[in-house]
Amino acid sequence: MENKPLSIPSSGTVPLKILVVDDQEMNRRLLMTMLSHLGLHSEQVTEGNEAVQYCQTHEVDCILMDVNMPLMDGLQATIEIRKNEQNVAKKKKVIIVAITANAMMGDRETFLSSGMDFYIPKPIKIKDLRDVIGRCIQRFSETPLH
Repeated sequence: MENKPLSIPSSGTVPLKILVVDDQEMNRRLLMTMLSHLGLHSEQVTEGNEAVQYCQTHEVDCILMDVNMPLMDGLQATIEIRKNEQNVAKKKKVIIVAITANAMMGDRETFLSSGMDFYIPKPIKIKDLRDVIGRCIQRFSETPLH
């Protein structure tokens, strides 16, 4: 496993804030371990509705969102998070990454059209995670903070 830490640009002194959303504990642990190997800290919740609530009370830069969850799936949670962003006129939009075993033709387009920004298929490879986090960092470095 390549575990070279990422160079994380920050706004002031606060590092990238990552939320892992998955109903399966093993998947959450795996993602959080991979992020830790990349030198990143993350928080976790177990359902889409918890992710929506978390985003209302915490600042989040990137969400790694499982698509298939029983109470509120990742697509619906993404739609709700995007609605809330519009309602409160946030200066920066959280980056949402679809994490799923669905790799059928058209799935990627479905995820992106729901408001997700990137897609990583399961089983997750640390290289794929590193690439997507790097793209998230790049997007934040291109976005003015005022």
